[in-house]
Amino acid sequence: MLLNVHKKRLYGFSSVSYNKEDVQRVSLRRGSAMDFLLAVFLFIAGLGLALFKGWALAWPLLGGIACFATVALRRGLPLREVFRAMLQGTARVSVVLRLLVLVGLLTGSWRACGTVAYFVFHGVSVLQPHSFVLFAFLLSSAASFILGSSFGATGTIGVVLMTLAHKGGVPPEIAAGAILSGIYFGDRSSPVSSCAALVAALANTPLHDHVRAMLRGALLPFLLAGALYGLVSLFWPLGGSVSHSLSDLPQLFNLSWPAAAPAVLVLFLALMRVSVPLSISLSTVMAGVLAMTIQGLSSGELIRALILGYHPKVMEGTAILMAGGGLISMSKALITVSLASGLSGILKTAGLLRELQGFLLRVSKRLSLFQTTLATSFFASIFSGSQTLTIVLTHQLVGPLYEEPRRLALDLSDAAALLPDLIPWNLALMGPLAMLSVDAKAVLWLYFPTLLILVRLLGDRRKKGARV
Repeated sequence: MLLNVHKKRLYGFSSVSYNKEDVQRVSLRRGSAMDFLLAVFLFIAGLGLALFKGWALAWPLLGGIACFATVALRRGLPLREVFRAMLQGTARVSVVLRLLVLVGLLTGSWRACGTVAYFVFHGVSVLQPHSFVLFAFLLSSAASFILGSSFGATGTIGVVLMTLAHKGGVPPEIAAGAILSGIYFGDRSSPVSSCAALVAALANTPLHDHVRAMLRGALLPFLLAGALYGLVSLFWPLGGSVSHSLSDLPQLFNLSWPAAAPAVLVLFLALMRVSVPLSISLSTVMAGVLAMTIQGLSSGELIRALILGYHPKVMEGTAILMAGGGLISMSKALITVSLASGLSGILKTAGLLRELQGFLLRVSKRLSLFQTTLATSFFASIFSGSQTLTIVLTHQLVGPLYEEPRRLALDLSDAAALLPDLIPWNLALMGPLAMLSVDAKAVLWLYFPTLLILVRLLGDRRKKGARV
């Protein structure tokens, strides 16, 4: 998605700097770094335990809020300001939260009007079973590059491909890994991506020059990822009986060409550079109208599909695969992102990130610029809860170390824009995982972002020009 991004107004906030109003409102004691480090240890340990046990990420995030709020109170921040900081942190990602709501409504409406069923039924005929995983990677890459949105691509083509994977017996975490790898390629590299526009604006570099640099850097990792997914396809092919097993879909849905119209509308609006929220809203409205006209749903059934997800009247056979979506499918992602953003608000207002910045200034003397940016992005992606906040926080912390704007832009794209895609509680991954109804095991199959970071590290050389 292409947003008008200005580096002084990004999703309603400018940076993690501390303005005069913040300083005048509260007077904070500096305190020992030990309480902060203890809070960091407990938070990361809680996250690791939750992932190992399969618990909801909301619990360790609540624990992290309690830990860092305690540190903030010890530093002199009043309890009232702690709650204010949490609310401000959540407000900064309100745009993204609204987008999650819209995508949830979209997935329910597409299932109800037969759009997902249409592409599943007709898509099987052109698929080669022994190249499905590779096909999912390439098709997702193309869709995301055109749409410029990881959420838009996941909620559309990603849902269709996952439905095929479930029916064909491909392990869901493998299919999701291939789909999301392709989607993250487009989210990072597309000229209509808000992520690319944000990075270019922060680094003060021309967007098209930045896109060309990203595409050059992505070539080798993209080819390597494609080769790996091609190999994986041979071991986990799409089941040979998929076409026959989907033969009952025409009895469940009207699969005439109007069923494909909501997806065609999204693609057309993306090419016309219409914003993703508006595109999704219009597609949802069209899908709702088609659900009541060509599929025969009542208004009550449509509303239930939008909120609680679509559930066919007969839940057996292929019909089970068409069930799901709706606003409720985004509930975990909405809660997790809200809590993570509230946590980042406490860190910002209490001045705790300044301790991290001092540490980074010291270690940057021993590391290259990219290594320093990567380490910073790792901590920022853990605490921020969203890709946007990770990019902005990383830029704020390491930006002064760079003299070349284009180098800063590329490093931000290869570190701050990609690491959130590998953090299960970060919105960049949590949202798409919720849309595809898979767990965090899919991270193990995210080849493209992992390979790009590894290629950058292997090719990284210490360069002069940093102001340290």
